[in-house]
Amino acid sequence: MEPVNRDTRPEVSVLVWNNLRKMRVHRATGSFESSLLSDGGGDSAAPEDLSVEKGVKQSKSGKLELVYTIFCDDVRLEVGNKLSLMGIFQNIMVQQLPVSLIKFAVVNHWRGEGAYLSEVRILSPDRQYPIVVSQPTRFEVAPGGFADNISFFVNVTFPVAGRYWVQTLVDSSLFDEQPLVVMDARAQMLDGATESVN
Repeated sequence: MEPVNRDTRPEVSVLVWNNLRKMRVHRATGSFESSLLSDGGGDSAAPEDLSVEKGVKQSKSGKLELVYTIFCDDVRLEVGNKLSLMGIFQNIMVQQLPVSLIKFAVVNHWRGEGAYLSEVRILSPDRQYPIVVSQPTRFEVAPGGFADNISFFVNVTFPVAGRYWVQTLVDSSLFDEQPLVVMDARAQMLDGATESVN
């Protein structure tokens, strides 16, 4: 009997839907995962070139806006080209660390126009190393349209509690970052017990 080789490296799948609901999917496994979205190229938007109005981040050129970023367990394409997001969360509380998440998704909703290169990466709490990174992926937004960029991460390990950073890059420049807090429930309970005694 041959030994089973189980690859525990993270896997990423990236999907994109635009206002015409065209979809392309590419899956790969590895420390740097590859993904494929709709065709395009584009201008970079550095963090200092961003403005925020009513919770929407956009480049100073005004051609691309990130309307929202959502973390969830899964995303499905339903009848009528509707997206269903399951298990939306902003923090992860676990009983034991390190923890490996079987699957979770990062959903970015874009509007504006133009073709761009996007990637999502999750950095450690000290920002010293990436936990997982998706390869740069092309997407296009028709004038007045929108695109949903969905990155699926599989078998991602969070080694310690803390504030991880989910960064969205456009044309290799940081466009947005959101905190993802991983908490140890046992440590929280111990802190609560100590406070109640004092």
